Amino acid sequence: LLGATAGCLLGGPLFAAVFAATTNYLSRKDDEPQSNRGEVTATSPKKIVDTASQTVLLFYNYLAQFEKENKVFDTTFRFLEGTVDKAKRTEQGEIISNVENVLGTVAKTAEELNDDYDLVGGVGTVLNGVGDLVEISVDKVVELDGEYRLTQRVGEVVKGALGKVVSGVGGEATKE
Repeated sequence: LLGATAGCLLGGPLFAAVFAATTNYLSRKDDEPQSNRGEVTATSPKKIVDTASQTVLLFYNYLAQFEKENKVFDTTFRFLEGTVDKAKRTEQGEIISNVENVLGTVAKTAEELNDDYDLVGGVGTVLNGVGDLVEISVDKVVELDGEYRLTQRVGEVVKGALGKVVSGVGGEATKE
C-alpha cells in the first residue's frame, strides 16, 4: 500500500503498480548480508521498506488518535452538511437533491455488489497472488542472470555499439 500510494503521487497509476510490486517484493525478501563480513546493515532494502511502513502506520495511528480527540472530521462534515442544506433551499436545490440520490444509489449498489461477490476480498486475493508471482519472477530472472551473465553480455554489446558510434562520429568530425 505504501508503494502504491507513493507511486500514484509521483507518477499516476502505472507508477503505483510498479512501486507497489517493488515494495512488496522488497518487504518479502529476507535480509541478506550487504558486505563481505556477512553483516546485515541498517540500510538493507527490506529494513528500509519495513521502517517506512512502520513510520506511515505510526503516523496514521497518530492522526486517528488526533481525530478521536478533536473530532475534526465530524465538525467539518457537519459544516458541509449545513452548507448543502442551505444550498438545497436555493434555486439549485433540486439539482443537489438529484445528485445526492444518484450518489446514494451508486453507493448502495456498490455495497450490494461487494456483499454478493466479496469484491474486496477477491481483489486482496488477486493482489496477493500477483505479489507472489512478482517475487518468483524476479528471483528467477536474478538466478538466470547469475547463470548466463545476461546483464554482462548486454553491457558488452552496448559498449561495442557505443564505441562504433563514437568512432563514426569522431571520423566524420575529422573530415570537416
